Amino acid sequence: MNNSKRPSFLETEHKKTERSLTVGRGKTDESLQEARGKVDRRIDESVKAARNEADQITSSSRIAADTLRDNERDKVGYDIKDERKISDDRLHEERCAADKAMKQQRAQVDSAMVRERELKNALMSEFLEDERGQTDKNILSERDRTDSEVLYSTDLLSDEVAAHSKTKFSLTTRDEFLAIVSHDLRNPIGTASSCAEMLLEDTTYKLDSEVKSWIELIKRNTDAALRLISDLLDIERISEGKFELNLEAHNIDKKIRDSVESFIFLASAKNVILRSLPSNISSDFVFDRDRIMQVLSNLIGNALKFTPAGGSIAVGATLNETGIQVFVRDSGPGIPEEKKNYIFDRFAQLGSKDRSGLGLGLYISKMFIEAHHGRLWVQSKVGEGSTFYFTIPKLEPKHKRSLH
Repeated sequence: MNNSKRPSFLETEHKKTERSLTVGRGKTDESLQEARGKVDRRIDESVKAARNEADQITSSSRIAADTLRDNERDKVGYDIKDERKISDDRLHEERCAADKAMKQQRAQVDSAMVRERELKNALMSEFLEDERGQTDKNILSERDRTDSEVLYSTDLLSDEVAAHSKTKFSLTTRDEFLAIVSHDLRNPIGTASSCAEMLLEDTTYKLDSEVKSWIELIKRNTDAALRLISDLLDIERISEGKFELNLEAHNIDKKIRDSVESFIFLASAKNVILRSLPSNISSDFVFDRDRIMQVLSNLIGNALKFTPAGGSIAVGATLNETGIQVFVRDSGPGIPEEKKNYIFDRFAQLGSKDRSGLGLGLYISKMFIEAHHGRLWVQSKVGEGSTFYFTIPKLEPKHKRSLH
């Protein structure tokens, strides 16, 4: 992440926070104002109801007093009109004075209520300002802490992106270098292998047994180097999605026998019995001949590598409902349970003390078998040897199939 983008990002976040705070304050003010209005209306209604009730009581009292006075006057039985008039005038004056006093008292009460409401609003506003001030302080403190964390996180992200870019560049450079070296090594090593094969097969050359053994050693090692280079090139093609299978019908028994024969000399030199077991598979199956032969070569080569002198290796196949199942069984030391999970990984032997080679054989074999829609796995127990299995399901003949 570019450091120049951080201020704008933080400013945007700050503006969002301020907008949210403003909206929240507006809603709070509206809610508070509405609550105040409800309380004031309830107080006004209560005062009005009390005043109406007092007025009704006063009016009823006045009517009762007038009725009683008239009754008393009628009982006296003499004409006292003048006196009644004087009494009525006095009573009217007293009532006016009482009404005036009541209005003054009500005005004082109303004025006191207004002052009380103003004081209450002032106190509420002061309290609200204090609360908002404290909230703003908390928000600023939280914002500073968040800004620090954001800057720290962006620094970590920038470092991680830089490290990733560096690693990606290193991997790309390594893969390109690997591809160049593989292609450049293949031609001279292939030439050395062809020359050794020509010397061994051409009868016009009179070779004594010692010279012949040295040439055979050259041939074996150049072939091993070519297989390693081929593995590296296959890894490159698989990773780029440029690998294709050439699917045709073949007899699996014959391919097993051919693979076993190519290792007979090496097995004899190690004093290991290597044999192919006959099967009841008479029909041909569709697979890529070169790739299945490469899988068999990798599995048999691994078995020879770990089988001690005096041991044995058997290779065979069985037929089932979905296709064929091929096995390579050895009497070697077996594979510990914790290593079974990663022996098929790429470069699996690079972290092993007893490794030989790069550990690409099983990884590539697994890729080839899975490209045939099959499966490769191992059954092993320490001290009792190992058996590698792979399956090839029934496939329709097709000239080529891409491996992705």
